[in-house]
Amino acid sequence: GRAPPARTRLRLGQVTRWQVRILPPGGQQWIDTWAPAPVLPAAVAVTLWTGERTLGPPLVVRMSDASSVPAGSEYLTD
Repeated sequence: GRAPPARTRLRLGQVTRWQVRILPPGGQQWIDTWAPAPVLPAAVAVTLWTGERTLGPPLVVRMSDASSVPAGSEYLTD
């Protein structure tokens, strides 16, 4: 089943925006949108920004089997 979307509020003082990118299962390229699907993305990357610069590297969450995430992926490191 699907639960209703959860609303969350975070107070991050320096953050002026955030960017979420999704790596589809078996995907080779990160995308900016994700339609509801019966499968999880392989990974999600969240980048926090202050003005025109990032506040460090993106937070990457692997959502499914690591073997589905390409080794040379833009955001993933070992």
